[in-house]
Amino acid sequence: MRTGDIFEVITDKGTKKYFQYIAKDISDLHSDVIRIFKKEYDLNDSPSSQDIVNGEIDTYMHTYIQLGIKAKLWRKYDWNRNIGALNIYFRDAKDYGQHPGEKFVSKQWEVWIINSNREYVGILPDMYYNSYPGLVSMPNAVIHRINYGEYKAKFYPDYK
Repeated sequence: MRTGDIFEVITDKGTKKYFQYIAKDISDLHSDVIRIFKKEYDLNDSPSSQDIVNGEIDTYMHTYIQLGIKAKLWRKYDWNRNIGALNIYFRDAKDYGQHPGEKFVSKQWEVWIINSNREYVGILPDMYYNSYPGLVSMPNAVIHRINYGEYKAKFYPDYK
């Protein structure tokens, strides 16, 4: 597997969507960082890698791509050198999981860019509201996000 690989997922609606492997993040459990594209394609479509990577990005996630391949949740489709900018901000709450069964607002946030040190910021500043959840998601959670447009992490804290 190499940076730039594009993977195909068959959705619950009987369409296809794509994601691209863009980096290995040593600052988040050496996980794979992917960008998931919004556009859905008909099962008979065969879009070019250029069309895929030029499409609108839905989200960025951390996962382990090889586990998804082994579970047959996705398959390698193509490769494209264009992986976009890597100055993507992720966020994580140090108190995630400490309030089981509750929704709560965390005041213990940290943020980071791929392969950089995490910065503790406490209450999440407005400038990071558009950052992406930095949880390392199992492949089935990636499929859930692709199918339903929501993260599967239960009780992930709010920031406001």
